[in-house]
Amino acid sequence: MKNGSVSSILILSELLILLLLWLNNEFLASLVSAIIVVVSLAIWIVAVISEKIERSKVSRSFFKTILMIALIPVVLAIFFFYINGGIEWK
Repeated sequence: MKNGSVSSILILSELLILLLLWLNNEFLASLVSAIIVVVSLAIWIVAVISEKIERSKVSRSFFKTILMIALIPVVLAIFFFYINGGIEWK
């Protein structure tokens, strides 16, 4: 498998899992989404800083994939917040 297909599968898997979580349990979905965003952005920041210090052979698709992983939970949270008219944690 090529890197593009692996990252596409990873992103689609994350989207599907988070979508199912948002449909079943908003509180857990928001908690997992926040953790994913914080961790993936931290990884991205460290990777960018280390890349600026010393160039590596890491492809640009890695950086794009990490940003997409961080962006998907934010987009889903905004979508469900808008559709549900707010957050109703039970």
